[in-house]
Amino acid sequence: MRAFSGEVAMHMKRFLDGDRSSIPSVFNMVEELAEKQGLHLAGVEVYPSGEVLRSDMQFLGKEKDLLLSGYRASDGIAMALFYDAPIMLHDSLLESERQEDSHT
Repeated sequence: MRAFSGEVAMHMKRFLDGDRSSIPSVFNMVEELAEKQGLHLAGVEVYPSGEVLRSDMQFLGKEKDLLLSGYRASDGIAMALFYDAPIMLHDSLLESERQEDSHT
């Protein structure tokens, strides 16, 4: 990822280390909205979009589901790490790795 914010990376590191107390306000806002709507983050899909990576975030609830599409991959990954949700990668992101493995 080329546009991976240092600030987002710092939050990811804290989430991985178990720090849930110093989350940025946008995460507080998403958490409050999801809680009020009875939604939870079920997963994040990262995919290429031209020269950048984007992510879709799927929220599931008892009465409705919500898909947020086209967000920065770093934001989607940070959300998934914070909420312990699965991160799925589009097949095309793994192709170059598969090609390298087949040549060895």
